[in-house]
Amino acid sequence: NNSGIHAQGRFRRYVKVAVLASGGKDSTYASWWALMQGWSIEAMITVKIVGDDSMMFQLQNTEIAQYQAKSIGVKWINVISQGVEDKEIDELEDTIRNLNQDLDAIVVGLKFKDGVILIVDKRISSKLILTDSIEKMYQIDDHIGITTSGLVADARQLVDKARVQCQVNKMTYGDSIAVTTLVKKMCDFMQSFTQYGGARPFGTALLIAGVDDEGIHLFETDPSGAYQSYQAGAIGRGRSTVIDHFENHWKLNMTKNAAIKLGLEALRESLEDDLNRETVEIAVVDSNGYEKLDRESTLKQLDRL
Repeated sequence: NNSGIHAQGRFRRYVKVAVLASGGKDSTYASWWALMQGWSIEAMITVKIVGDDSMMFQLQNTEIAQYQAKSIGVKWINVISQGVEDKEIDELEDTIRNLNQDLDAIVVGLKFKDGVILIVDKRISSKLILTDSIEKMYQIDDHIGITTSGLVADARQLVDKARVQCQVNKMTYGDSIAVTTLVKKMCDFMQSFTQYGGARPFGTALLIAGVDDEGIHLFETDPSGAYQSYQAGAIGRGRSTVIDHFENHWKLNMTKNAAIKLGLEALRESLEDDLNRETVEIAVVDSNGYEKLDRESTLKQLDRL
């Protein structure tokens, strides 16, 4: 059942497929456990062993796999087969190697000297879609912003929850909520959906940026309720490429313009095509609060590449 442990010995730090156990908490946490080890996951499937020489890909818990895959930017495979032979397994592996990625937006965040930069590429799949109708970047409070990758409907619920929590704190204590406090409360809320029957994890990951009396913050959360603080991070398709770029080029005390340029360069490197100038959005969170750049300012930053 603990597929992460078994995969570690065989694949070490690179995993083509995360196999989720068909029952129990392992099916919820296996893929996230692998990610915490720094592995690169390309696809996920749900498997139940029914015999020594056969297995069945079943629908049980594939909903969990689907939402998890969507939120971290990997392909989810929905296959039903019984009595799988070696030839069929080889065909499945070929299918995995030739996956057509149809995944979600890439979202990046990085700290600079005075605050945090958030950048999102919405990756619109059709020219008929109005880009302004798709929200991936939200103001939560005067000093906090969130970007999301995954299911938009799930993200809206978490955004509304975060906004209410900020207002409750202000009404109760007469002060803005600390960024770390909000992150912990949100992750506790998300974790509660992973341990009870009849509920599913939220199918979205978040980058939470803010500035308060404790300093400058950038947190990444996942549907399991885990969170980590970063100097620079990313979620969604192409995450590993963006992280590699940041590890090689991010520096402490960067200026705002230098940080925006670095974030756009990392986004561009993660894409097979050029950046779509109409789908990129940029926000800045600093001591002056949350500010989303207008279209003219965003285009000027893109022109600097």
